[in-house]
Amino acid sequence: MKNSWTVILALILTAIIIVAALNLQVFPETIFNKKRLDSGNLTYPSNVYHHRRIDNPNQVLQLEMAKVKKKIQYLNDLQIESREFLFHNGDIYWHDKITFPDGANNLNYVLNYKGSHGTLTYYHESTGKWKVEELSNGNLPLSDLFLTIDNKHIILNQPFIYQDLGSGVVKALDHYSGTIKVSKTAQGFKLEFLFLNKPGSWGEIWALESDSPLIDWNYKVNQEIWSGYSYVKENRWLMDGAYYANPETYTPYEKNTYWKHPIGYIVSGFILTGGSRASDDLGYAQLYIQAQNMEKAGYVKSLPESNWLYEEYGMKAGFFDSRFNTDLGLAFIQAYKKFDEVRFMNYALQYGYFFQDFAQKHHYTVNGPWGEEGWLVHDYYHHEENYRPPHCSLNHQLNEIRFLYQLGEITADPSWIALADRLLKGIEITCDSWIKEDKDLHYCYFADGSFGLVDYPYLTYNDLFHLQTWLRKSTGSSNPYLQKLMDAKKIYMDFNGVSGYKK
Repeated sequence: MKNSWTVILALILTAIIIVAALNLQVFPETIFNKKRLDSGNLTYPSNVYHHRRIDNPNQVLQLEMAKVKKKIQYLNDLQIESREFLFHNGDIYWHDKITFPDGANNLNYVLNYKGSHGTLTYYHESTGKWKVEELSNGNLPLSDLFLTIDNKHIILNQPFIYQDLGSGVVKALDHYSGTIKVSKTAQGFKLEFLFLNKPGSWGEIWALESDSPLIDWNYKVNQEIWSGYSYVKENRWLMDGAYYANPETYTPYEKNTYWKHPIGYIVSGFILTGGSRASDDLGYAQLYIQAQNMEKAGYVKSLPESNWLYEEYGMKAGFFDSRFNTDLGLAFIQAYKKFDEVRFMNYALQYGYFFQDFAQKHHYTVNGPWGEEGWLVHDYYHHEENYRPPHCSLNHQLNEIRFLYQLGEITADPSWIALADRLLKGIEITCDSWIKEDKDLHYCYFADGSFGLVDYPYLTYNDLFHLQTWLRKSTGSSNPYLQKLMDAKKIYMDFNGVSGYKK
């Protein structure tokens, strides 16, 4: 009897060990704790996909600087959605999205590059320095990767897996994305990584390739600029546009989630800062993709619910944020100037017409001592219009004025200038009320006519600086009211050790 119990206990123990081992394979996050997997050590059953150029596309679109091809294909039970921008300068920007149905196998994704010699350049976060290494057998770091293989220049984004939480929020399942493994071959270099399937998930990977150098790393300013252009941390770029790290004040929220951002500040950085072939290629393609998120009304919604806006004003998810959309409008104008792409001008006008109508209906009127009228425009809007009137913040208003003046300049339409003048008059009439006793500025103006909330450390000053610079350039003189606000804010910033503001 004793021996029988010993055998039974042994069998039970064996079963427990087997189940535990299976669980570790099915749910690798329990052991990897969000670390990325080493693809070379995994032997799970998987499909193998070798990345290839699109032939026989489902859709073709001709833009001013590139031809865009799209195709959906299937590999056993996986769907692979591919998009390519074929630039007239010979560069290629491609993006693959792999959707896993329930029960699908994992995917071993392979990139092959011909060449005898390769180098890897990447930004090393812990040291704050750029590193250049020989490309050799092993795993690549978790970073944006800049590869040179013979005369081929490549920017390779990390492969990631996502899950949709709804309301424009995705969860990044980074622990299901394999580390990129490099193997030297007779023909060149093979890069491979494993997308582990989780039901209801999808994986994404993209790259920019060129036969010419994409970034001049000897130009030190480029090193500084690109150290802030990371698509592996707070910012992510997906097939449908820019995403940003989700704040806890948004719903839905979970750890390691990202929300679909109306502008995506890396995209606007490519456009507004430029300085490289890569910035032009990526800025052009990604801004065009971002524009496809615009509503017919002419703006891009913030899809999650802002808990603060809902509690303060009763505003639901899917609202209009004037700051993000105006920044997008400014990027459209600059992109039109840079690339002569008429579509970007049309997008800027589309937003401009929306804002023109919005400002007329959703503003606070302030009157000067001689009867002059100014407007302070609401920061937020929801198409259902069943909420309490929100505030007007100084930084939003300054940005809107700059957009309207630039739109008026490029179109020679005086209606944009007239609206900008009315918004500027709103600031001039209320100028003294924005300044606090300690010389900091109030953040916003409320529906009851009061001012309040804590201003940003230097963002509003920079908005004042940009608008003042534009006015000085276009009219030949500075605005004294803006200068008064700038002088007060600068006293506060200098006294409190705030740096980073425009000089």
